Amino acid sequence: MKRGFLNSAKARKQALYPAPLPTAPSQGSASVACPKQQLELAGKPHHGKVENRELPEDHTPSSLPMSDSTMQSNGVYKDHVVKGLTFTTIASDGGPAADNTELLLEAPTKQKIVSSPGFLKPVPKPSDPASYAVRSTPDMGLGCFATRAIEAGEIIFAERPLLVVPRSCRLVNSSQIVARYGIHQGNLIFMAEWEKVLEVVVARMTEENRTAFMALANNHKEDGSGPILGIVRTNAYSTDKFFDGPVRLANDENMYSSILKIGSRINHSCRPNVTYDFDLASFSYIFKAEKDIAAGEQLFYSYCKINVPVSVRKSQLAPYGIVCKCLSCINATPASDKIRMEFENRIDDTVKWIMNPRANIHHALKLRQDLIDEGLEGQRTYACCLYAISMMYKVMGEPIKRQIFQDEFNKYNRLAKLRD
Repeated sequence: MKRGFLNSAKARKQALYPAPLPTAPSQGSASVACPKQQLELAGKPHHGKVENRELPEDHTPSSLPMSDSTMQSNGVYKDHVVKGLTFTTIASDGGPAADNTELLLEAPTKQKIVSSPGFLKPVPKPSDPASYAVRSTPDMGLGCFATRAIEAGEIIFAERPLLVVPRSCRLVNSSQIVARYGIHQGNLIFMAEWEKVLEVVVARMTEENRTAFMALANNHKEDGSGPILGIVRTNAYSTDKFFDGPVRLANDENMYSSILKIGSRINHSCRPNVTYDFDLASFSYIFKAEKDIAAGEQLFYSYCKINVPVSVRKSQLAPYGIVCKCLSCINATPASDKIRMEFENRIDDTVKWIMNPRANIHHALKLRQDLIDEGLEGQRTYACCLYAISMMYKVMGEPIKRQIFQDEFNKYNRLAKLRD
């Protein structure tokens, strides 16, 4: 997989970057205050091919005491604290070691997690028989495929992450690095230092989990990322269910990213058929069908925002090294861009249409078809549109048509959760 954050109510993948490094502000740029350091402007580390990836000769790597080989009776390593961050393991009593998660996080955040209601429930189980398999693709590496028909809203699989780490490395002082070496070499040093920290976390994994982690795709082999950081940047998922401090920060600096064994194999499409939720009680990511999926069809998730024009989607996918070839990208037009930019704001329209059904039924049917054409049936607007059409046919005294759309609404409402 080539690759986590929430966009509105939808969880969304984003390119993972280490802590932003300060750059000189351009004329008229606004200054952005980030916690723990004042940054003039947030910069992102390299992606793509970087010619000069050598670290400065006078740079001395840090020597943080970050190893502890003390294993406890349950087969996991003892917690280890460095500069306020805890290397720790989440493991179920008597559960399979493959379900273990290695984490690097602040101690108060760990306490919030383990003291949450119902923690640690078993990972949810999907319906039998299994509905997916990991297979090779012609041009996307490995991918996940449906082995039977899957209904919209059905759980496909659930899993605990292999690894959870901060979206930014708090153990490295990026301001001092940049002040001495500049942005380019500062980024390289920062990524090298972050790699050393990640090595410690990965070394705590079971052999099975470590092998699975290191087998994941890495699209950052030529930008200065180390092998572990490259895998993290390529495959990260995110959640808003836990973060450092009392509130989630606007720039997401206090958020965490997760690497999954199976979820990381789901490839990108701007026409997704899969969505996910993170369940804190079971500490697992639950993947569901966003629309009906036929047997043999590949499972897709969108790594970029889907409510933006094709040009913006292309730029958001660039850090993953992805050139999307879905129908919505290949056949993009100004009209299709307009549909994507506006569909989320049309929920209010569907409510108004119900008040005058005969004048507006064609608008509702057109919106539904536009969403189908763009592969957006899994979005909340689609369920709202179905409900509006059903209600309009009810008011118009057409029970057969009303039931058709009511049945479809009931199916997609499992995802949108508009009504109980």
